[in-house]
Amino acid sequence: MNYNFINMAYISLEQYFYNTMQVNDLTTVPTFQRTRNDTMISSVIDYIYIGQLLQNKLQDTGISRLNSTCSDHSIMHMSIVVGQSPSGPGLWRANPAYATHHTLQNQITQKVHNLLSYFKKTNSTLTPAEKWDRVKLSTKKVIKNYSCSYVNWRKDTIKQLERKRNRILRGKLTAALRHQLIVPIDTQLGQLQQELSSIAGIKSGIRWREKKKKDAGFLKRLHQHRTAQQFMTSIQRPSDNGNINITIDATIPVDRTSDPVDMRELVREYYQHRYTLDHVEENEIDQYLHTIQFNKTVTTRENDYLMSSIDIDDLVK
Repeated sequence: MNYNFINMAYISLEQYFYNTMQVNDLTTVPTFQRTRNDTMISSVIDYIYIGQLLQNKLQDTGISRLNSTCSDHSIMHMSIVVGQSPSGPGLWRANPAYATHHTLQNQITQKVHNLLSYFKKTNSTLTPAEKWDRVKLSTKKVIKNYSCSYVNWRKDTIKQLERKRNRILRGKLTAALRHQLIVPIDTQLGQLQQELSSIAGIKSGIRWREKKKKDAGFLKRLHQHRTAQQFMTSIQRPSDNGNINITIDATIPVDRTSDPVDMRELVREYYQHRYTLDHVEENEIDQYLHTIQFNKTVTTRENDYLMSSIDIDDLVK
Protein backbone atom coordinates (compact mmCIF):
# COMPACT_ATOMS: atom_id res chain seq x y z
CA MET A 1 0.00 0.00 0.00
CA ASN A 2 2.81 2.38 0.85
CA TYR A 3 4.48 1.58 -2.45
CA ASN A 4 1.30 2.33 -4.39
CA PHE A 5 0.82 5.61 -2.52
CA ILE A 6 4.40 6.71 -3.21
CA ASN A 7 4.04 5.72 -6.87
CA MET A 8 0.81 7.72 -7.23
CA ALA A 9 2.38 10.72 -5.52
CA TYR A 10 5.37 10.58 -7.87
CA ILE A 11 3.11 10.37 -10.93
CA SER A 12 1.12 13.40 -9.71
CA LEU A 13 4.34 15.30 -9.06
CA GLU A 14 5.62 14.62 -12.57
CA GLN A 15 2.22 15.46 -14.09
CA TYR A 16 1.62 18.84 -12.45
CA PHE A 17 5.16 20.01 -11.67
CA TYR A 18 8.44 20.29 -13.54
CA ASN A 19 11.87 19.12 -12.38
CA THR A 20 14.11 22.14 -12.93
CA MET A 21 17.27 20.03 -13.07
CA GLN A 22 16.22 18.74 -16.49
CA VAL A 23 17.29 22.04 -18.08
CA ASN A 24 21.03 21.32 -18.03
CA ASP A 25 20.76 17.52 -17.74
CA LEU A 26 21.49 17.57 -13.99
CA THR A 27 18.93 14.99 -12.89
CA THR A 28 21.60 12.28 -12.38
CA VAL A 29 24.25 14.52 -10.77
CA PRO A 30 24.57 13.63 -7.06
CA THR A 31 23.39 16.31 -4.64
CA PHE A 32 24.78 14.50 -1.57
CA GLN A 33 28.41 13.55 -1.18
CA ARG A 34 30.36 12.30 1.81
CA THR A 35 33.87 10.91 1.97
CA ARG A 36 34.69 8.33 4.64
CA ASN A 37 37.91 6.33 4.79
CA ASP A 38 38.88 7.50 1.28
CA THR A 39 35.54 6.20 -0.02
CA MET A 40 33.08 8.64 -1.57
CA ILE A 41 29.37 8.05 -0.98
CA SER A 42 27.01 10.02 -3.21
CA SER A 43 23.37 10.02 -4.23
CA VAL A 44 20.57 12.22 -5.61
CA ILE A 45 18.32 13.11 -2.69
CA ASP A 46 17.48 16.79 -3.33
CA TYR A 47 15.16 18.26 -5.96
CA ILE A 48 13.56 21.53 -7.04
CA TYR A 49 10.13 21.34 -8.64
CA ILE A 50 8.13 24.31 -9.94
CA GLY A 51 4.62 24.70 -11.29
CA GLN A 52 4.03 24.38 -15.00
CA LEU A 53 3.05 28.07 -15.22
CA LEU A 54 6.61 29.03 -14.22
CA GLN A 55 8.30 26.57 -16.56
CA ASN A 56 8.44 29.07 -19.44
CA LYS A 57 10.06 31.66 -17.15
CA LEU A 58 12.85 29.30 -16.10
CA GLN A 59 16.17 30.61 -17.43
CA ASP A 60 18.94 28.52 -15.91
CA THR A 61 19.66 25.89 -13.25
CA GLY A 62 22.78 24.60 -11.58
CA ILE A 63 24.27 22.49 -8.79
CA SER A 64 27.12 23.99 -6.77
CA ARG A 65 29.27 21.79 -4.60
CA LEU A 66 29.92 23.30 -1.15
CA ASN A 67 33.11 22.99 0.82
CA SER A 68 32.98 19.74 2.79
CA THR A 69 33.52 21.70 6.03
CA CYS A 70 30.16 23.43 5.47
CA SER A 71 27.81 20.68 4.34
CA ASP A 72 27.55 17.29 2.66
CA HIS A 73 24.78 18.62 0.44
CA SER A 74 25.25 20.64 -2.72
CA ILE A 75 23.39 23.87 -3.39
CA MET A 76 20.74 23.63 -6.08
CA HIS A 77 19.83 26.94 -7.66
CA MET A 78 17.71 28.22 -10.52
CA SER A 79 17.07 31.54 -12.26
CA ILE A 80 13.53 32.67 -13.10
CA VAL A 81 12.78 35.82 -15.07
CA VAL A 82 9.67 37.37 -13.54
CA GLY A 83 10.15 41.03 -14.48
CA GLN A 84 12.35 44.06 -13.97
CA SER A 85 13.42 45.26 -10.54
CA PRO A 86 12.25 48.77 -9.54
CA SER A 87 15.51 49.49 -7.68
CA GLY A 88 18.86 50.35 -9.20
CA PRO A 89 22.33 49.03 -8.42
CA GLY A 90 22.83 51.45 -5.51
CA LEU A 91 26.02 53.25 -4.52
CA TRP A 92 29.36 51.83 -5.61
CA ARG A 93 31.74 50.75 -2.86
CA ALA A 94 35.18 49.25 -3.22
CA ASN A 95 35.40 45.66 -2.03
CA PRO A 96 37.81 45.57 0.95
CA ALA A 97 38.58 41.91 0.19
CA TYR A 98 40.62 43.09 -2.83
CA ALA A 99 42.95 45.21 -0.68
CA THR A 100 45.28 42.22 -0.21
CA HIS A 101 45.56 41.49 -3.94
CA HIS A 102 49.08 42.35 -5.07
CA THR A 103 47.96 42.82 -8.67
CA LEU A 104 45.52 45.55 -7.66
CA GLN A 105 48.11 47.17 -5.39
CA ASN A 106 50.59 47.34 -8.25
CA GLN A 107 47.99 48.80 -10.62
CA ILE A 108 47.05 51.53 -8.14
CA THR A 109 50.70 52.35 -7.43
CA GLN A 110 51.50 52.63 -11.13
CA LYS A 111 48.42 54.74 -11.85
CA VAL A 112 49.10 57.20 -9.02
CA HIS A 113 52.78 57.42 -9.95
CA ASN A 114 51.92 58.22 -13.58
CA LEU A 115 49.37 60.82 -12.51
CA LEU A 116 51.78 62.60 -10.18
CA SER A 117 54.48 62.53 -12.84
CA TYR A 118 52.02 64.14 -15.24
CA PHE A 119 51.30 66.91 -12.72
CA LYS A 120 55.01 67.56 -12.34
CA LYS A 121 55.86 67.59 -16.05
CA THR A 122 52.98 69.84 -17.07
CA ASN A 123 53.44 72.24 -14.13
CA SER A 124 49.80 71.80 -13.27
CA THR A 125 48.04 74.81 -11.77
CA LEU A 126 45.56 72.65 -9.89
CA THR A 127 45.27 73.17 -6.16
CA PRO A 128 46.35 70.34 -3.81
CA ALA A 129 42.68 69.57 -3.15
CA GLU A 130 41.93 69.29 -6.89
CA LYS A 131 44.95 67.05 -7.38
CA TRP A 132 43.77 64.82 -4.56
CA ASP A 133 40.34 64.58 -6.21
CA ARG A 134 42.02 63.51 -9.45
CA VAL A 135 43.96 60.84 -7.55
CA LYS A 136 40.77 59.50 -5.95
CA LEU A 137 38.94 59.46 -9.29
CA SER A 138 41.77 57.59 -11.03
CA THR A 139 42.03 55.10 -8.17
CA LYS A 140 38.29 54.45 -8.34
CA LYS A 141 38.50 53.65 -12.06
CA VAL A 142 41.36 51.22 -11.48
CA ILE A 143 39.49 49.42 -8.70
CA LYS A 144 36.24 49.20 -10.71
CA ASN A 145 38.01 47.78 -13.76
CA TYR A 146 39.89 45.26 -11.63
CA SER A 147 36.73 44.27 -9.74
CA CYS A 148 34.77 43.62 -12.95
CA SER A 149 37.59 41.53 -14.41
CA TYR A 150 38.11 39.55 -11.21
CA VAL A 151 34.40 38.89 -10.65
CA ASN A 152 34.00 37.67 -14.23
CA TRP A 153 37.07 35.47 -13.89
CA ARG A 154 35.79 33.94 -10.63
CA LYS A 155 32.32 33.26 -12.02
CA ASP A 156 33.73 31.72 -15.21
CA THR A 157 36.17 29.59 -13.22
CA ILE A 158 33.44 28.29 -10.92
CA LYS A 159 31.23 27.43 -13.90
CA GLN A 160 34.06 25.61 -15.66
CA LEU A 161 34.91 23.62 -12.53
CA GLU A 162 31.25 22.72 -11.96
CA ARG A 163 30.83 21.59 -15.56
CA LYS A 164 33.96 19.46 -15.31
CA ARG A 165 32.75 18.01 -12.02
CA ASN A 166 29.31 17.17 -13.46
CA ARG A 167 30.87 15.44 -16.46
CA ILE A 168 32.93 13.26 -14.13
CA LEU A 169 29.88 12.38 -12.02
CA ARG A 170 27.85 11.49 -15.13
CA GLY A 171 30.61 9.24 -16.44
CA LYS A 172 30.80 5.54 -15.69
CA LEU A 173 34.02 5.60 -13.69
CA THR A 174 35.17 3.45 -10.82
CA ALA A 175 34.65 4.85 -7.32
CA ALA A 176 38.41 5.17 -6.73
CA LEU A 177 39.05 7.04 -10.00
CA ARG A 178 36.04 9.29 -9.46
CA HIS A 179 37.27 10.18 -5.97
CA GLN A 180 40.76 10.91 -7.31
CA LEU A 181 39.40 13.31 -9.94
CA ILE A 182 36.76 15.01 -7.77
CA VAL A 183 38.89 15.94 -4.73
CA PRO A 184 41.12 18.57 -6.46
CA ILE A 185 38.08 20.18 -8.09
CA ASP A 186 36.22 20.36 -4.77
CA THR A 187 39.27 21.99 -3.17
CA GLN A 188 39.39 24.74 -5.80
CA LEU A 189 35.64 25.31 -5.57
CA GLY A 190 35.91 25.59 -1.79
CA GLN A 191 38.53 28.32 -2.05
CA LEU A 192 36.49 30.36 -4.52
CA GLN A 193 33.31 29.90 -2.50
CA GLN A 194 35.08 31.12 0.62
CA GLU A 195 35.73 34.43 -1.14
CA LEU A 196 32.08 34.66 -2.16
CA SER A 197 31.03 33.90 1.41
CA SER A 198 33.25 36.67 2.77
CA ILE A 199 31.86 39.17 0.27
CA ALA A 200 28.28 38.15 1.09
CA GLY A 201 29.03 38.67 4.79
CA ILE A 202 30.28 42.19 4.09
CA LYS A 203 27.21 43.01 2.00
CA SER A 204 24.79 41.67 4.62
CA GLY A 205 26.20 44.02 7.24
CA ILE A 206 26.24 41.32 9.91
CA ARG A 207 28.37 38.27 10.68
CA TRP A 208 26.71 34.91 10.24
CA ARG A 209 28.02 33.58 13.53
CA GLU A 210 26.07 36.27 15.38
CA LYS A 211 22.84 34.60 14.21
CA LYS A 212 24.16 31.11 15.14
CA LYS A 213 22.08 29.67 12.30
CA LYS A 214 20.80 30.66 8.90
CA ASP A 215 17.53 32.24 9.93
CA ALA A 216 15.12 32.50 6.98
CA GLY A 217 13.14 35.20 8.76
CA PHE A 218 16.28 37.26 9.25
CA LEU A 219 17.13 37.02 5.55
CA LYS A 220 13.59 38.05 4.59
CA ARG A 221 13.62 41.07 6.91
CA LEU A 222 17.08 42.05 5.67
CA HIS A 223 15.91 41.92 2.04
CA GLN A 224 12.82 44.00 2.82
CA HIS A 225 14.90 46.57 4.70
CA ARG A 226 17.45 46.89 1.90
CA THR A 227 14.70 47.15 -0.72
CA ALA A 228 12.96 49.92 1.24
CA GLN A 229 16.25 51.83 1.41
CA GLN A 230 16.90 51.57 -2.33
CA PHE A 231 13.39 52.07 -3.70
CA MET A 232 11.20 55.20 -3.44
CA THR A 233 7.51 54.66 -4.14
CA SER A 234 6.75 58.33 -4.69
CA ILE A 235 8.13 61.85 -4.34
CA GLN A 236 6.20 64.84 -3.05
CA ARG A 237 5.96 67.71 -5.48
CA PRO A 238 7.56 71.08 -4.63
CA SER A 239 5.67 73.20 -2.13
CA ASP A 240 4.98 76.91 -2.48
CA ASN A 241 8.30 77.80 -0.87
CA GLY A 242 10.22 75.74 -3.45
CA ASN A 243 11.20 72.89 -1.11
CA ILE A 244 11.02 69.29 -2.34
CA ASN A 245 10.20 66.57 0.18
CA ILE A 246 11.43 63.09 -0.70
CA THR A 247 9.36 60.55 1.22
CA ILE A 248 8.47 56.89 1.08
CA ASP A 249 4.85 55.81 1.49
CA ALA A 250 2.74 52.80 0.63
CA THR A 251 -0.05 54.99 -0.75
CA ILE A 252 0.42 57.83 -3.22
CA PRO A 253 -1.46 61.06 -2.31
CA VAL A 254 -2.47 63.66 -4.88
CA ASP A 255 0.48 65.96 -4.11
CA ARG A 256 2.98 63.21 -4.96
CA THR A 257 4.09 61.52 -8.14
CA SER A 258 5.18 57.97 -8.87
CA ASP A 259 6.15 58.53 -12.50
CA PRO A 260 9.85 57.59 -12.89
CA VAL A 261 10.58 60.48 -15.28
CA ASP A 262 9.01 63.07 -12.98
CA MET A 263 10.70 61.55 -9.94
CA ARG A 264 14.15 61.77 -11.53
CA GLU A 265 13.55 65.38 -12.54
CA LEU A 266 12.35 66.33 -9.05
CA VAL A 267 15.35 64.67 -7.43
CA ARG A 268 17.69 66.44 -9.84
CA GLU A 269 16.09 69.80 -9.03
CA TYR A 270 16.26 69.04 -5.31
CA TYR A 271 19.99 68.32 -5.27
CA GLN A 272 20.70 71.10 -7.76
CA HIS A 273 19.04 73.56 -5.40
CA ARG A 274 20.70 71.99 -2.36
CA TYR A 275 24.26 72.22 -3.70
CA THR A 276 23.95 75.56 -5.48
CA LEU A 277 26.03 78.22 -3.73
CA ASP A 278 24.20 81.31 -2.56
CA HIS A 279 25.81 84.65 -3.31
CA VAL A 280 27.46 86.19 -0.27
CA GLU A 281 28.87 89.73 -0.10
CA GLU A 282 32.50 90.22 0.91
CA ASN A 283 31.59 92.52 3.78
CA GLU A 284 29.27 89.87 5.21
CA ILE A 285 32.14 87.37 5.27
CA ASP A 286 34.39 89.92 6.99
CA GLN A 287 31.74 90.67 9.59
CA TYR A 288 31.34 86.98 10.30
CA LEU A 289 35.09 86.38 10.61
CA HIS A 290 35.43 89.25 13.09
CA THR A 291 33.05 87.43 15.42
CA ILE A 292 35.31 84.35 15.54
CA GLN A 293 38.02 84.21 18.18
CA PHE A 294 40.88 81.81 17.46
CA ASN A 295 42.76 80.50 20.47
CA LYS A 296 45.43 79.04 18.21
CA THR A 297 46.67 80.20 14.82
CA VAL A 298 48.69 78.57 12.06
CA THR A 299 52.20 79.89 11.61
CA THR A 300 53.58 80.86 8.23
CA ARG A 301 55.73 77.75 8.13
CA GLU A 302 52.76 75.48 8.96
CA ASN A 303 50.66 77.26 6.36
CA ASP A 304 53.29 76.70 3.66
CA TYR A 305 53.49 73.02 4.60
CA LEU A 306 49.69 72.57 4.44
CA MET A 307 49.49 74.31 1.05
CA SER A 308 52.39 72.40 -0.47
CA SER A 309 51.78 69.90 -3.29
CA ILE A 310 51.29 66.17 -2.64
CA ASP A 311 53.83 63.76 -4.09
CA ILE A 312 54.17 60.00 -4.17
CA ASP A 313 56.27 59.87 -1.00
CA ASP A 314 53.49 61.56 0.97
CA LEU A 315 50.97 59.00 -0.25
CA VAL A 316 53.26 56.09 0.63
CA LYS A 317 53.73 57.40 4.16
